[in-house]
Amino acid sequence: MSPYSNEIYKKIIDDSLDGFFVLDRNHRVIQCNRSFQEMLGRLLKTTKEEKITGIFKGESKKRFERSIKETFGKKQSQAIDVELENESGMMRYYLISLNPLIKPDGRVHSLYGFLKDITEMKRLQNLIEKERNYNRSIIETVNLGFALVDDRNEYLDYNKAYLEIIGREEYELVGKNFYDFTAPKYHNFQEKIMEEIRKTGKTCTFEKEYIRKDGTPVPVQVTISRLFDQKGKLLGSFAFIKDISEQKKNERELIDKNDRIMKLIGIYGAVSAKLLNTSSVKDVYRLVTEAALEIMGPSSIELFAAGSRGFRSVYAHNVRGHRHQIFIREEHCQLIQRIIENPYPVFIANTRKDLAVRDLRFFHQLNKNVSAILIPVNIGGEVRGFMIISFEKVIEGIDEIVLTLLSGMANLASLSIEKIISQRDQATMKQALDRFERLTAMGRIIAGVAHEINNPLSIMQLDLDDLKQLSRENGDLANEYSEIVNSLQEEIERMSGIISQLKDFSKPEMGEANARASIDEVIKSYPLKIMLKNMKKKGITVKTSLDSDNRCAWISKNRLLQVLMNLINNADDALAGNKGGVIEIVTRLVEKNGPRIAITVRDNGIGIEEDDLSRIFEPFYTTKKAEGTGLGLSISYSIVKSCNGEIEVKSEKGAGTEFIVYLPLVD
Repeated sequence: MSPYSNEIYKKIIDDSLDGFFVLDRNHRVIQCNRSFQEMLGRLLKTTKEEKITGIFKGESKKRFERSIKETFGKKQSQAIDVELENESGMMRYYLISLNPLIKPDGRVHSLYGFLKDITEMKRLQNLIEKERNYNRSIIETVNLGFALVDDRNEYLDYNKAYLEIIGREEYELVGKNFYDFTAPKYHNFQEKIMEEIRKTGKTCTFEKEYIRKDGTPVPVQVTISRLFDQKGKLLGSFAFIKDISEQKKNERELIDKNDRIMKLIGIYGAVSAKLLNTSSVKDVYRLVTEAALEIMGPSSIELFAAGSRGFRSVYAHNVRGHRHQIFIREEHCQLIQRIIENPYPVFIANTRKDLAVRDLRFFHQLNKNVSAILIPVNIGGEVRGFMIISFEKVIEGIDEIVLTLLSGMANLASLSIEKIISQRDQATMKQALDRFERLTAMGRIIAGVAHEINNPLSIMQLDLDDLKQLSRENGDLANEYSEIVNSLQEEIERMSGIISQLKDFSKPEMGEANARASIDEVIKSYPLKIMLKNMKKKGITVKTSLDSDNRCAWISKNRLLQVLMNLINNADDALAGNKGGVIEIVTRLVEKNGPRIAITVRDNGIGIEEDDLSRIFEPFYTTKKAEGTGLGLSISYSIVKSCNGEIEVKSEKGAGTEFIVYLPLVD
């Protein structure tokens, strides 16, 4: 498909010497070029008349109105000549062609036409009619074809311009008539016009086609009149012929472009309606891809979305080796830097010449294809994604209309994604509120249950101490007593541990009032250092990036250790059996409802199922197949919340999990 350039068509129309205009059904001019403004613009403005026909008078006005009506009704082109008095009182003559603009459903929604000042032609015709003769030198210098024929349509005279138009030599006209070089489909039409001229003696203008010697058709405009000598004797009919090939070409291109624009608008309207009603981000990606395929027919399409680790491919059409788990960071890719700095569509005429080698490594389809278009997706004024449309062949340029439509669809897609995310956030907020209410009620119950169970456990522990003493006093039975006592004591200690966790969950102790801790120092402390060292012995790679400038958060050191150890233990469990396991611990200063320190614990483990994400902070809920009380994350959640902090989780099955803890920063 060869893209069109809007600027080319505009220049063709604006530079035309003929006036170009478009009329609606109320005869109002809704579009015109400079030549039309120069011919009629002042009269239209002076009279303040909405209808173009209002500036004409008498027969000219009637003919014009009748031609407009017939063009709308019969859906056929019309051509008329009219006269008009200008501002200086001089009479000017114009030739007007009217053509219907037909919609796909067959209705005519407007007319377009061309206006030509034929005053000089009229004056020449009047001179010939008045003097009953013509001057050969004038005929030859006129920049129009000229032919004089008798009533049998045989040539009496012609000029060189006429020979050039029909593509013939002078000897080839010997024995020929006015019909011989006319396209056969126009013979009957021309015969009727000639008959009308013979009957009425009026001048007539019409269009037809000549067939040149090489077989190519030449569209022309013919103005024909009767010629008499000084005594009133008929000499024949003379015609001025104008080659309108360029005009017809422009008209066809305009019609084709109008049809194409209507088609593109139809596609845009259809995909817009679907985008506004979709409830899935994947459906948004699919709809945009399908529309881009219909509009441009590219070789491949790939959509990228931004995440915490960079841009990642989220949807692809005809992309080999699609890598949805690879993240591309802005600092590593010049192409991404370019659209972030200037978020507008980027046309890449030749990917191998215009892109850096590193960029080609990131985008596999650009190694295979040659030309590409990159459309950024803006969400909330920030580039949150982009679409790459690529082609196997070199594309010289892109139609501005197509770029505008693609950008419009991308922006509409971003609005749809924002709506979907907003609806999800509302649902998540409601779930969080419901969970908080459930946890509050459960905390009260757990506090009471822990208190009631703890009392008999204390008594049981005292009884066990007595049994130990008895076992020492009863020699032979000592071993048997000792085994039973040790077993009971282990189970009691296990129950005590669970009760301690329940008490922590129901009401986590914050230590001393206004406790504060340096986040980076806690992560470097001995308990976590030993814990991470043991993980390295298992073959797990541990990466730390501490960038909170040793700032303090409002939380006690012991409680922060408890939260971090829970999160790191979970990451360790998620990496079980993973030879390439990686745990990342990152701290940084952020703005999130005020200045905060963000602590990120990230792993590349098995990930969490989407259905489990909404429940992982609930007490006793666990996804671990081995032992687990399901209280670790619940306690961490309670500790963070009691410090006026927040905790978030992001996970993808098979790609890993990321916990982010936000704690208030000590000023």
